[in-house]
Amino acid sequence: MGKLNKGERYTEAFWDSIRTEGGISLKAHLRDHVTNEEVRSIASNVSVGGGRLAPVSIEENILKRMKESNPIRQMATQLSLSAGNAVVPYIADNEAATFIKDNDPIPEGEFQLDAILLKGYRIARIVKLPEELEQDTEVNLQALVESYFAESFSMAEENAFINGLGDEAGMPTGILTRAEVGVTGKHADNITSEELTKLFYSLKPKYRQRAVWIMNDQTLLAVRSLKTTDGMPIYQPSLGNDAERLLGRPVLVSEYMPNLSNGNKAIAFGDLSYYVIGDREGMVMQRLGEKYAVEGLVGVRGIKRVDANLAKPEAVKVFENRTGV
Repeated sequence: MGKLNKGERYTEAFWDSIRTEGGISLKAHLRDHVTNEEVRSIASNVSVGGGRLAPVSIEENILKRMKESNPIRQMATQLSLSAGNAVVPYIADNEAATFIKDNDPIPEGEFQLDAILLKGYRIARIVKLPEELEQDTEVNLQALVESYFAESFSMAEENAFINGLGDEAGMPTGILTRAEVGVTGKHADNITSEELTKLFYSLKPKYRQRAVWIMNDQTLLAVRSLKTTDGMPIYQPSLGNDAERLLGRPVLVSEYMPNLSNGNKAIAFGDLSYYVIGDREGMVMQRLGEKYAVEGLVGVRGIKRVDANLAKPEAVKVFENRTGV
């Protein structure tokens, strides 16, 4: 085996410390593998709130898996943030330039800048592993733990990215919370092809060219039967690896979108690149060796910090079922 670099040695020592009965310190493991100088450079700040900073490679693997399983992450703008809150600026409005003749004065325009504030809300989970599994050196413990946290975190994030209430609930602000209502339906629990078409055109053209639909399976099932006024279906099934399409635009399916029901925002349509996700650097993990010992289990606690918000509410329009009967 070739010589490991600093990051690889840290990752190896990290998982040794997670596996070790009694929770021998990560620094002690590192001293067995690296020089004193490297111990000071990569282990001086590994302890965070009783946990340990996960190696960068593990954090990257988990984020990659989360993006693969979370349709919102696949379309949103993702930022990696250091400690502290982050102000993310964006152009709130823009005016068209003007054609001018030689020697004509150049028109001036206001630079209208706005911003969203991204914090670092905590998302956490404890996975309980059988002691035998943890001690089995033939088992790829790293892959199992990464997969568990990726799926667990991804489910919580997807729900928050759609329905999150923001700071008051200690979570990201969801798309449905901030997006503009494009169409209010005539029915409490249904939608017509005319309403869906109106929702499509309620979005400005500059957003439509990159827009996607978001809905759950039940809503998509209802929409698939809709036709235009000339009898043509508005739904196009998936061909090969292509996404399903409505009125020519891709459809994202999420179980966390509300049903077509009284007062719900069951369908969203817009450019999700204006939804900004800020991942705080420094995922934390901690071995809980004694907490579940009587059950023959070992716990691993994982904590990730994230925030998200829709920079431009007009970039996403939603269909809202009629309230009342």
